[in-house]
Amino acid sequence: MKLLKFAVFTFIILSAISAGVIYYAFSHVNDYVVGIVEQVGSELTQTAVSVDRADINLTKGSGALYNLSIANPAGYSDSKLYVSNKVALSVAVASFSQPVKVIEKVDVRDVYFSVEYKGVKNNLQAVMDTIRSGAADNSASAVVTVQSNGEPIESPIKVTLGRITFSEIQVELSLDDADVHSFVVPGFFIENIGDASEGLSPTVLGKHITLHLMKAVDVAVQKERLLLSQASGQDGAATSKSPQDILGELLQDAAQSDTN
Repeated sequence: MKLLKFAVFTFIILSAISAGVIYYAFSHVNDYVVGIVEQVGSELTQTAVSVDRADINLTKGSGALYNLSIANPAGYSDSKLYVSNKVALSVAVASFSQPVKVIEKVDVRDVYFSVEYKGVKNNLQAVMDTIRSGAADNSASAVVTVQSNGEPIESPIKVTLGRITFSEIQVELSLDDADVHSFVVPGFFIENIGDASEGLSPTVLGKHITLHLMKAVDVAVQKERLLLSQASGQDGAATSKSPQDILGELLQDAAQSDTN
């Protein structure tokens, strides 16, 4: 099966590039970025996050992550929730010396999700529940810590994001009957995240972007399940509503869930 390609750019990418450009200068910046990616990503999702390598050009304020993956949460298969071959981003070089670092754009291509169900909950929902229940600290003391030759390095970060763009998202949906259904979620973008004067901690920024992306995919998954149910003549109660009505209700429920 094709490797699952997805882009979370999100918390993981933003905190990695920000910490790298501020604190680790030119030597070993790529190694530090990889360490930060794996640390903060795993803390956010409470599952294993890994990346093969980073390629950061501090002079140009650009970079990329390669083979970024997130493992499934406990209770699901051993396959990956997502794998991303490459995520490209750019940072305003002039902001390196400023209190708030400006991530100008993140471009996410070849996006692919693997969604599987165990009972009534899928793996995507399980990760979202974990992220929502975690702390979202936006204080000035928020830090990212990595180990350098056994010594901890603390990196307070404040960032804003101009625009993050996701290409169309390929989804593979595995239901309890073991059938795999593939479909596409249209691409979208998010703009102007974080106040320019105060910025956001990577935790808050990442939580916002990650939940926005995952909710969009999960809503599409619910709609796909409804269409499959209707096609097979199952779930008679659901067939009394149109897919558009159900999708609207799911979007409303998803929006309300983050206000609680």
